[in-house]
Amino acid sequence: MAKKPENKKPNRAGKAINVWVSEEVADALDSFIAAQRFPPKKTDIVESCLIEFLKREGFLDADGNPIAE
Repeated sequence: MAKKPENKKPNRAGKAINVWVSEEVADALDSFIAAQRFPPKKTDIVESCLIEFLKREGFLDADGNPIAE
């Protein structure tokens, strides 16, 4: 009888979020990753974009720490 695969835990600490993007954005992201010599992970790309956005909008300081309200 085949073994049931074990549930793998994520290899990073944090909180999972589900994000839906248009097919055009997803395809462009896949093309970008495929064109890289050392392809980054999608999670790393999305996280860095979110950090920059939150800094620009004033929710994170320059070091990436949350700004207390």
